[in-house]
Amino acid sequence: MTTFAQIINGIVVSRIEADEEFIATLEGEWVRDADFAMVLGHGWDGTKSIPPPADPISASDVNAERDRRLALPIEFGGEQYQATDGTIQDDFGLAVAGLQTSFSRIALDNHIVVLSAEQMIELGRAVTERRSTLALAARRLKDKTPTPSDYRNDKHWR
Repeated sequence: MTTFAQIINGIVVSRIEADEEFIATLEGEWVRDADFAMVLGHGWDGTKSIPPPADPISASDVNAERDRRLALPIEFGGEQYQATDGTIQDDFGLAVAGLQTSFSRIALDNHIVVLSAEQMIELGRAVTERRSTLALAARRLKDKTPTPSDYRNDKHWR
């Protein structure tokens, strides 16, 4: 028995173990695959398997990467904080308005850090700057045609 692959329009669509006489009774182009190089769904150029092209990167893919990055902790004053729940932005507003002068934040390692209004404003600015940087970077990536396949690389998110 020998392995054969059926090729339709340059794509490997089927593989079977059969003898030469049986293959001769089948319709279509069947090629001996003695070294098991043919992969279902891949192209075949007569000598090697060619993987199908990757699906194009969508705006949703870029948005998901942006959101993943937004969910990462932010470092400020030697501490790391979660910046996705909106409380930093809320406290930033209170500090800017002068409605509160001291703020308790829970660092990522779960200890409480007391920040002054000035420090809270700096932290709020850092969060806002990161959100803006990531939003603009995502926009630039989505404007490229095609979106670079390495869109997750840090070089695109600065």
